[in-house]
Amino acid sequence: METIFRCPICDVVKFQLSKYLQHLQLLHHHLPDFRIVCDIDGCKRNYTTIPGLRTHIYRKHRAE
Repeated sequence: METIFRCPICDVVKFQLSKYLQHLQLLHHHLPDFRIVCDIDGCKRNYTTIPGLRTHIYRKHRAE
C-alpha cells in the first residue's frame, strides 16, 4: 500500500515525504502557532518545526 501524505491545513495530497515536507515548509511553517501532527500509523506526536517532524519520521517510521 502506498503512503499518502495529506496536509492537515489545506488538504493537499502528496505521495512523497520529501514533497509533503517541502509543501509544509513553503506554505505553512510561517503561520502563527504552526503545529503539525505526525499521523503516520496513528502516531500523534506533534511538532512546531519541519526539521523536528522530519527527524521523527526518519527515526520512528522508516521501514527497516
